[in-house]
Amino acid sequence: MAWSKPNFAAIKGKPKTFRVGKILKIIQMNILSKLIGIIAFVIMLLGLMPLLGLLNLIALPIAILGLIIGIFAKNNGGLILNSFVIIVAIMRLFVGGGVF
Repeated sequence: MAWSKPNFAAIKGKPKTFRVGKILKIIQMNILSKLIGIIAFVIMLLGLMPLLGLLNLIALPIAILGLIIGIFAKNNGGLILNSFVIIVAIMRLFVGGGVF
């Protein structure tokens, strides 16, 4: 039995192309979201100390930015990290009366 070349004319439709650029953007968005989340997490941890509650007001917009970027990423690690930072920072601000 002899092997023959496949008949590519019989394949209907266009072959799917592999877009490396789009995948790299998704991966970069995930990494960027996690990096922003780590920065916001460190600021939020400092804001948990007594009399440094105002740092949570700085951590909130940073974490919200990371959350927005994490929404468009393929993995949800950055999304979860930024959501956690937002929830803890809001709880700390609520308990401390917004400042302390």
